[in-house]
Amino acid sequence: MIQFRTGEPVGRALTLADLKAHLRLGHDSEDLYLEGFIDAAIEEVELATGCALVEQPWRLTADDMPRFGQFTFKVWPLRSIETVTIYDRDGNAFSLGAADWKLSAETRPARFVVDGGARKAAAIEIDFIAGFGESAEEMPGLLRQAMLNLCAYWYEHRASLKGEAKGYPDSFVRLVSKFRDRRL
Repeated sequence: MIQFRTGEPVGRALTLADLKAHLRLGHDSEDLYLEGFIDAAIEEVELATGCALVEQPWRLTADDMPRFGQFTFKVWPLRSIETVTIYDRDGNAFSLGAADWKLSAETRPARFVVDGGARKAAAIEIDFIAGFGESAEEMPGLLRQAMLNLCAYWYEHRASLKGEAKGYPDSFVRLVSKFRDRRL
């Protein structure tokens, strides 16, 4: 199974104004530089946690139906299933309606189960929306603070980074730890 983002998030998880307020910067001379930190921090938080911070479209594809027709989604939280397309052995596509599958979006990972008749499919595509909400205000405060701390750390240590954002402050690791997907 492969999962990939199919479009851009509906909003930005952290704004330049928020970061400048956090850093107490009143000038615009480093805005482009700070935007790079924001982009990198958003990516780092999403990679570290497996979370989509704001709503964004994704697709899960599989070459074959898994045993028992159950799929799990690596990205979390899953907000909705948009379309489910099944391909038969001849490559013909047909859509499944909501009556043909069950979703447990409240679990992590979210679970999606295709009912019996479609399990003979050769391939499947599931388009879904992931994210905490449409805006940064709906995102957990811990993740927002993790991004601010990471950007501030990179900003304060920019001379030693030589153009690359690397290294994590201890506060970042602690703030994102609650959202890491742990499995026993």
